[in-house]
Amino acid sequence: MTYPYIFSASEAFAGAAENRSNVLHADARASLRVDTLRGIACVLLILFHAVAEVRLAKPMALDGLARANEFAIFLRMPLFIFLSGYVYAARPVEGRQALRFLQRKARRLLVPLAFVTLLTLGLRATFGHGSFGNLAPDFVAAIAQPSYQLWFVEALFLIFLALACGMQRLLHSVAGCLLLIAAVAVGEVFGTSTIRLFSVGQAIHFLPYFVTGVLAFGLIDANGTPPRTRLLAGAALLLIGLLRSAQLRGLEIDSAATSIGALLSLLIMAPVSSWLTWIGRRSMVIYLYHALVLAAFTRVLPGPPAAVLAQVMVLAVLLPIMVEMAAERWLPVVLPLLGGRAHRPLPSARQGLRFTLRPPSRAAESI
Repeated sequence: MTYPYIFSASEAFAGAAENRSNVLHADARASLRVDTLRGIACVLLILFHAVAEVRLAKPMALDGLARANEFAIFLRMPLFIFLSGYVYAARPVEGRQALRFLQRKARRLLVPLAFVTLLTLGLRATFGHGSFGNLAPDFVAAIAQPSYQLWFVEALFLIFLALACGMQRLLHSVAGCLLLIAAVAVGEVFGTSTIRLFSVGQAIHFLPYFVTGVLAFGLIDANGTPPRTRLLAGAALLLIGLLRSAQLRGLEIDSAATSIGALLSLLIMAPVSSWLTWIGRRSMVIYLYHALVLAAFTRVLPGPPAAVLAQVMVLAVLLPIMVEMAAERWLPVVLPLLGGRAHRPLPSARQGLRFTLRPPSRAAESI
């Protein structure tokens, strides 16, 4: 594997000092872009669950948003897993670091998963929707087959487990990445995505989006093209995917193509928004706990459905963030709450996986 200069801007600058300045700018821009996309994913997920909660009380309400949520299935969860692959490519696991990598991911993912599962079951038992006597078997069942959004946490850990066990070698080349995607496509024919135990099926089904994120990190130079070109290219990719989705709706491979087109469109367009970045930097706590906020407030807030939706969406963003900000300095609290790890920006652009279609220039090697 190589640890290269991934944003190939080096050929455009004469001096190494000027190159370093642009690398740092690209790093900051890339980190903001990733956090903005995380924020978009969070908003889409909260909107999906919030509309569903409102419609439980008023089934005919918010029908237009409910239809939009159905269409956003091509982007919502694939975006989360795509970004996980993109960020992984910035910090790829090495053979000697595999155990430490896996321990860090277990702490970051499995500890909060166990905590939020216990918290949810405890709250359900407190309000008469369960029994404290059945807490242990209910917990085992919930871990074996996670419900709501928690399956993603378990599926993502399984992907990291596979990486630590040797799959990361395939991600060091374009051919290896394409081989993984092809293997998943073949597995889909035999029903691998229907395996619900420990979210194995979901991990397999969403692996191509993770791999696409890895490829995007190494191949796409979003900072090297003019903004209008990025916008037009992204819009064209998205339009092609949406048109094909309308023509061939229901075919799994077409759904995957639409998702990948939408994901690459967003990355190429490179959106940056300060408030979405702020949300994206706290995406883990929002992802884990927004459903509890929605369940607690949706049916008690006054007003028409649209007003209730707006209120609970704001609460579902702000309350988890406030809890994290209050708890992040207290390790005994933040460890079960979030795995004890704070947000980190992307590392230097000279780190991570890179896939080249031509040999690097001497100018790039001298940086």
